[in-house]
Amino acid sequence: MAPELVQEPQIIGIVNDIWMLGCLFIEIFSKHKVWEGYSEAEILKQLKSQISPKVPNDVDPNCWGLICECLNPFPRARIDIRDVMVRYYYLLSKLGFHDLCERMQSKRLKIIYLNIFIFFLILF
Repeated sequence: MAPELVQEPQIIGIVNDIWMLGCLFIEIFSKHKVWEGYSEAEILKQLKSQISPKVPNDVDPNCWGLICECLNPFPRARIDIRDVMVRYYYLLSKLGFHDLCERMQSKRLKIIYLNIFIFFLILF
């Protein structure tokens, strides 16, 4: 859930989806769950304080910037969806699609990846 939805649930739009993509990218590129180790109350407190989830240290440096831009706590400052798509596909070409699939050993991550692909298809 994006921080703005905690404070004003009626603000729904593509910027919320970009936040969600940032969270999914953390899981894809690091094999860690977003907010791993936090209780539900702690997560809500972080979101109300407009604090983004931590990007794990094992995230490829090429992916780190994209994730941070997606997880900007201020909706108007988040990266545009077209830029997300361009940079995401650039990362796929740089990291290699096969290498990315190797990282996604769990069925859950493969489903997440498929959902991102479908999300991009729907948008464009």
